[in-house]
Amino acid sequence: MIHNKKLFLMMLSCAVLSGNPVFAQETGSKVAGAADMAPVQEVTDEGLEPVLASAIEPGEYDIDVDCSSSMFPIDNCLLRVTDNGMTVTLTMGGEGYLYVYPGTAEEAAKADKEEYISFVPDEEGRQTCSFEIHALDECMDLAAFSRRKEMWYDRTLLFHASGLPAAALKGVEEVTVETLGLTDGSYLAEVTLKGGSGRTCVESPCRLTVENRQAFAEIIWPNNNYDYMIVGDRTFTYDGTKEKAVFYIPVQSFDVPLPVTVDTTALGRQTEIGYTLTFDSETIAEEGQGN
Repeated sequence: MIHNKKLFLMMLSCAVLSGNPVFAQETGSKVAGAADMAPVQEVTDEGLEPVLASAIEPGEYDIDVDCSSSMFPIDNCLLRVTDNGMTVTLTMGGEGYLYVYPGTAEEAAKADKEEYISFVPDEEGRQTCSFEIHALDECMDLAAFSRRKEMWYDRTLLFHASGLPAAALKGVEEVTVETLGLTDGSYLAEVTLKGGSGRTCVESPCRLTVENRQAFAEIIWPNNNYDYMIVGDRTFTYDGTKEKAVFYIPVQSFDVPLPVTVDTTALGRQTEIGYTLTFDSETIAEEGQGN
């Protein structure tokens, strides 16, 4: 505690003029509380197995990432894998942050400034930041320092391995319509949904339609609170006339998680939620012949 009033005022003046975070850390004002934060979106790695760099072929890959806050908009995530580990480069949808720190907001507020990771502009002027990660399919704490509010905010990120091409995973061969020898027709296959809060599901088995060596899956949700699905760079809409939302989406590979984004109104507002769908090739059978 500071007993000398004159000394206290001198320290306060120096802290304000210099931007020194030490005084702010002592008061706790550098860490955002619940009242300072927008609603938190649940991000979970439940049911996922962490994927380490040793399981991935060296190279660069665009992957999907979930974030617990819509106030930390990520436009793109580039994964770089080397023999020494993995790093990601996030391209942001705004310029609202000055630094990030791999850890919690409290840890960031106590860390030396040399440990902060600054945002840098790319060739198009967009803000980017790069840092090491331990694994894919594993939640990670990331603190972000707001440019305007000058506070550290807690974020949770989940980098998805499901966006990797099958060839990127060591020892994994891609299973496709061609490798399975599927001819044109209708089939049934078990499908597993993961992600989100874990409180919803899709009907399984689902119907697979094969036409010209391309498979399309009929995805049926439990109600009609779903407006559209995004698969890759394509958006699939639902006409809203059925009791259950039904979408027909392409399936390129089996036995590997397919990342999808679904817009739902079940939370009282339009919300995009990331999931993965995995189609089990061993359960595929012609429709009408059992599964």
